[in-house]
Amino acid sequence: MKNTEQVLELVREERRRQDKKWGYPQKNTPFEWISILTEEVGELAQATNDAFMGGKGTCDMTKVRTEAVQVAAVAVSILEHLGWPALRCADDRDAAAPGPMTAGMSCAELNDHAARVNALMGQAGVVLGIPAEEWERAKEYLDDITDTYERVPGCGIALSLTIYPLRDRYLQGERTRGLFDEIMELDV
Repeated sequence: MKNTEQVLELVREERRRQDKKWGYPQKNTPFEWISILTEEVGELAQATNDAFMGGKGTCDMTKVRTEAVQVAAVAVSILEHLGWPALRCADDRDAAAPGPMTAGMSCAELNDHAARVNALMGQAGVVLGIPAEEWERAKEYLDDITDTYERVPGCGIALSLTIYPLRDRYLQGERTRGLFDEIMELDV
């Protein structure tokens, strides 16, 4: 199905449905938007797994398509709301914006809030779709690479420019897909 207009119309219909259900504009914070989008991506992953794995073997793409449209529609809604004051740090706006969890927070406070949310998600066993055991594996790999480079003379530049900054980001609580991929792409 390579008909962009048909696909975009499905996304438009889903956006209309969302607006009817949730109202417009929504006053979600950036973290709430990410939670909503992540939840939708999780439903897409589940639908894909159900269609192709787990003994069902149905290869029924109906639910996969439905969930993919919902992911796209939420992403579009985020883009539509970027100008809404609740999506900016308090430092960047004239007045505190509505937002149940982060209204009026400075950028530094929002960053601290994000770290706490990430920590809570980590306690739940998943951080941005990456299982906790995979993060542990990434940390062990980073520790092994660090140990190896620290034992080899002349590797100070690699340690200073690449490995230590990754380690510091991990130790400071960053749990992003980018950090995970950067760690796992390191090579000895």
